[in-house]
Amino acid sequence: MSVAILVALIAGALCLGMLSSLLPFGRRDEDEELPGECDYFDAGGPIIDLEPLIPLLDAKAIESKR
Repeated sequence: MSVAILVALIAGALCLGMLSSLLPFGRRDEDEELPGECDYFDAGGPIIDLEPLIPLLDAKAIESKR
């Protein structure tokens, strides 16, 4: 059964590949701006400091070992 699923997935991928080469799907305009790295990473954003949590995590680890 797993071989049949694999064959179906490969056949579907091949069909989609053939369709994408034959049919003119819409393309992005050159003027359209894509999201850049600056949209996901804010260098001036808040800093999350986990150092105050380390003693609490250590204490919970010691308690769980008992």
